[in-house]
Amino acid sequence: MPTLVVATAEDGLAAPEHSRQLAAGIPDAQLVEVAAGHGVGMEARDEWLRAIRSLLARVG
Repeated sequence: MPTLVVATAEDGLAAPEHSRQLAAGIPDAQLVEVAAGHGVGMEARDEWLRAIRSLLARVG
C-alpha cells in the first residue's frame, strides 16, 4: 500500500526521528521532511500538499 510519512523538522511534540523510524518500518514508504512544526498544514501548507498530491498522482 502506498504510504507517505511526513516528518516535521521543527516539531516540538513529535520528534522527526519518530517519523523516520516509522517510514523505515513500512516497506516502500516515502518519507518527506518539511521545515515546519506540529501545525504543518498551516505552517508549510504548500509543501505539505505538494507531497500529498505527488503520492496521489502516483497511485491514481
